[in-house]
Amino acid sequence: MDEKTNISETIDAASGRNPRMDNIAKRLLAHKEILAHILKGAVLEYKDCSIQEIIDCIEGEPQVGCVGVHPDTTNIHGLPNEDVTITEGKIVYDIRFTARVPNEEGHVSLIINVEAQI
Repeated sequence: MDEKTNISETIDAASGRNPRMDNIAKRLLAHKEILAHILKGAVLEYKDCSIQEIIDCIEGEPQVGCVGVHPDTTNIHGLPNEDVTITEGKIVYDIRFTARVPNEEGHVSLIINVEAQI
């Protein structure tokens, strides 16, 4: 019997039901294995890293469409997953996480916001 991966379990959980496509996309994109491929192709600091090295740089678990911390607070234990603007109102980020920059002196992290477009 083949052992299922987290990604295949997410796909299986979506099949048979009729969930909204954007929620499926967010759940799939939030897997570190997929985020690592996105970082490798889109962020210069990761272009020469292996996928496993990039996965190891992703800090904690990505936050997916959840209510975040108010942007005016100084709580560094969590990242805001939403902002409020005067013209746009409330904005909720699809996927937000931090990733350590490889080969940097000290501890340098990037805040990454991934928006699913389907």
